[in-house]
Amino acid sequence: MTIAEFIQQLFGDVQGIVQVIAPIAAVIGFVGLGIMYMGSSWPLLGDWKGRP
Repeated sequence: MTIAEFIQQLFGDVQGIVQVIAPIAAVIGFVGLGIMYMGSSWPLLGDWKGRP
């Protein structure tokens, strides 16, 4: 195996892993933002955001 083949295989593996992780991170981020926005009326999140 040459260095070029090794690098192509490495980037292919990394791309596969990132394609799995990215949508999961996006869903978790949107859910977190939704909780922060809609949950402002909850005392714990209101205090955390600095607004009563």
